[in-house]
Amino acid sequence: MHWWNDVAEEAKLPPVRGRGFHSLRRKFATEMKHAPLKDLAYLGGWKSVQTVVNIYQRPDEVTMHRAFEARRPVGAGDRTQEQFDTTIRHQVSER
Repeated sequence: MHWWNDVAEEAKLPPVRGRGFHSLRRKFATEMKHAPLKDLAYLGGWKSVQTVVNIYQRPDEVTMHRAFEARRPVGAGDRTQEQFDTTIRHQVSER
């Protein structure tokens, strides 16, 4: 992507191996895991939520830790809205 090099030069970004347009999109998708997938796909310019989940979002320690802390023992009662939203996201990404 020649335009990326022009933008990086204009912004006076020092060259860093591995930093490029897609790495920034990956970072954006990972940092925005809390957003509804459809909204995130629109914000990032992706045509499908599957692209976001399968290619751009990455596992990260903070999100995994939060998910682990939010877990409830089986049969411990109703799910919270946040847990329900996460379940829906996983079902959408598996389609």
